[in-house]
Amino acid sequence: MYYHPEARLVYLAHPRTASNATAHVLEGIGFRRRLPANHHARLSSPSAQKVVTDRLEWCVFTTVRNHWDATASWMFVKPYPAKPPWSLDDVQTFCSKSKWIRDGNRFWFHAPDADVILRYETLQEDFDALLSAHGLEPQVLELVNVGKDRSGRDYRELFLDEAAAYIGEYFAEEITEYGYAY
Repeated sequence: MYYHPEARLVYLAHPRTASNATAHVLEGIGFRRRLPANHHARLSSPSAQKVVTDRLEWCVFTTVRNHWDATASWMFVKPYPAKPPWSLDDVQTFCSKSKWIRDGNRFWFHAPDADVILRYETLQEDFDALLSAHGLEPQVLELVNVGKDRSGRDYRELFLDEAAAYIGEYFAEEITEYGYAY
């Protein structure tokens, strides 16, 4: 969790949504990292509650990402032992072992607490608009922690049809909520 006391902004970082790049930029413009909480701390954590004492005075934001793209990103970074295109078994195995997935939701961790949800796919524009709306200068985000083997490959070429269908079914509620499609 990162916060800017003067702007009354709180950023809740979520893995595989450019959270490291976003946090780096935010720290450079006066955001503080709430310690001892980790990078992905929840708003409900005791350390967060020490900062955000009056929730109504703060704007909380986080980022979401297309579920197929996020899954591919995670599988490249971990790294998952099988090489793409990934099969149904590969994706089921990976999803069953991920601590960032709960009850068919990838973004359960922060989205319910957020007032503003930025989209990974339009992150620079969304980020600039948010900062400007809160009196802060727009900043350039540079992605870090990108999977080496991905090489800019589109997520649609990384899954066999049944694996892509599984992701669509498994995360159906969130995919609908955030308006994503394969």
